[in-house]
Amino acid sequence: MKTSSKIFLLFLCGLLFLCEGCGTTGKTRIRKTTIIKKDGIYHTIKEGQTIYRIALAYEADPDVLLKVNGISDPTTIKEGQEIFIPGAKALREVPVAAPPEEKKNTGGPLRKKVWAKRSGNAKNAVIKKGFFDWPVRGKISSKFGLRNGVPHDGVDISENKGTIIRAAAPGKVIFSDWGPTGYGNIVIIRHDDHLTTIYAHNHKNLVTKDKVVKQGDKIALLGETGRSTGPHLHFEVRYGREPVDPLNYLP
Repeated sequence: MKTSSKIFLLFLCGLLFLCEGCGTTGKTRIRKTTIIKKDGIYHTIKEGQTIYRIALAYEADPDVLLKVNGISDPTTIKEGQEIFIPGAKALREVPVAAPPEEKKNTGGPLRKKVWAKRSGNAKNAVIKKGFFDWPVRGKISSKFGLRNGVPHDGVDISENKGTIIRAAAPGKVIFSDWGPTGYGNIVIIRHDDHLTTIYAHNHKNLVTKDKVVKQGDKIALLGETGRSTGPHLHFEVRYGREPVDPLNYLP
């Protein structure tokens, strides 16, 4: 999905940082100011940000961020905490997680404005209809866009639990584990042309991190893990770090 050389550089920087920090306590670093080093920067966590979204914004590996910062549970990060991003050269804007559903009636217009701003850079995406194939054949139960005033960054495809999920395009698996903020089991694949695909709520992941896959390869079994309303695949496409409508890429 993005350039493999950049992924390798970030991964290598993470390994080098780990080697240099072997004598540390392994606790999460918390600093009062942003400190920029030759091999990376510190990002101050804001309310609603997650390790997963920070990794996407900086085009980094979530596993590397967790290891570098001595974080065993990604759900324990807090607002104001600073985490080190190996290989990063400048601070980036990180989208916040969607607010809980019960807050949908408060500040609706503001949410629409924020979502539009987040998706603005996606207009630079080179849309290639049919670039991807369908990861699973089923009924689209929820489309991309605002849903009850809350951003929905992908499409939901309903099917029976255990249905095979296939790679939408050739690429490399950069994450395969339990995801944050209700995603359940997720697989993230990086492709060419600055594109990334995300497959969430899986019953079981069939691939591991660093696995190179071809279009159509089996990568997971459809499920309802995490915050899910029945068995379905939540499928996202991102151009760089911006969510784009998957239907623009599917045949």
